[in-house]
Amino acid sequence: MEAFISNKVKVANVSDDIILRQPTADDCAAVFELIEQCPPLGKNSRYCNLLQCSHFATTSVSAEYKGDIVGFISGYLIPNRPDTLFVCQVAVAKYARAQGGGGSNAPPYIAT
Repeated sequence: MEAFISNKVKVANVSDDIILRQPTADDCAAVFELIEQCPPLGKNSRYCNLLQCSHFATTSVSAEYKGDIVGFISGYLIPNRPDTLFVCQVAVAKYARAQGGGGSNAPPYIAT
């Protein structure tokens, strides 16, 4: 199974201003700060977030609002079960919650 996300995917049913996209190494610091603001999520090292934003970028998602990272989903394909995506963390800034992007209304941002 090959999983990927396009570099910039605008998803209208989330918000006209929120862009879901593949994370980049440049997102690392913002992701680190976002996760710190989302208890009870476990805090990772900046290096771990760098790996999530680079090595696992094709199976993770950054949500961007007016240039700021307001959401992040980290995941990876399980090595001995490449048809299974394991989602590690879902972080959403407090002010960006309840915009219709979660739960059963989540957009199909990862194509297989």
